[in-house]
Amino acid sequence: LDEAEPGRELHRISDVLLPMQSGFTPLNLYNAFEHAILPIHKKAAYLRNRFYELGAVVSLMSGSGPTVFALYEDREQFNNAADVLTGEGFGVFPCTPIV
Repeated sequence: LDEAEPGRELHRISDVLLPMQSGFTPLNLYNAFEHAILPIHKKAAYLRNRFYELGAVVSLMSGSGPTVFALYEDREQFNNAADVLTGEGFGVFPCTPIV
């Protein structure tokens, strides 16, 4: 994050992630616990996949689970995903990255 320009407002998550490392792709991000936890927590596994279906750039389990989060490139995609997931009975808690 030290490569971000001070005072620059970021509108896309890729503005933060891409400068961090050349060759960055969402596939560079992973959680080693997912292989053990997601088969046990079916709702977490469903939600992780559902985020991708709803346009997430990245969806991962947080820590040792079973909380799942997603990164969206723009507010419209997030709002659509939030509406769909809320309709499916999930709690959605938007967060803004600290840069």
